[in-house]
Amino acid sequence: MTYLITTSDSHRRHLWRHLFGRETLPVLAPRPRWQWLTGRQAETLAYDLDMKALPEGAMARLAAYVARRADWPYAYAKTAVQSGWAIKAANCQLVKEKPVKGIPSPTLTRPTYARQSIYSS
Repeated sequence: MTYLITTSDSHRRHLWRHLFGRETLPVLAPRPRWQWLTGRQAETLAYDLDMKALPEGAMARLAAYVARRADWPYAYAKTAVQSGWAIKAANCQLVKEKPVKGIPSPTLTRPTYARQSIYSS
């Protein structure tokens, strides 16, 4: 089942628009869970991103972003992202309590490229 979350953080919303082409993200569960995230010293509440519900090209853009941020080779970041990715729950809220079926891929108004410069979060 897929659920949608949104964020009240304008910087994250801008990043999501750039990486995913939307301001809401598909997640696997309606509630976040405690997880160890890369580069963190403690567990953090986070949602599990529903990788299968992402629009085409979003996984490649996310992998490129992760590779830059973590200073990883792109191939390593791509493998990490494909196995699932966590979204910190801070400033995020569930859009709907019910699961969403058949999330349509958005149509971007302008092309977005994996190597395009973006703000760090």
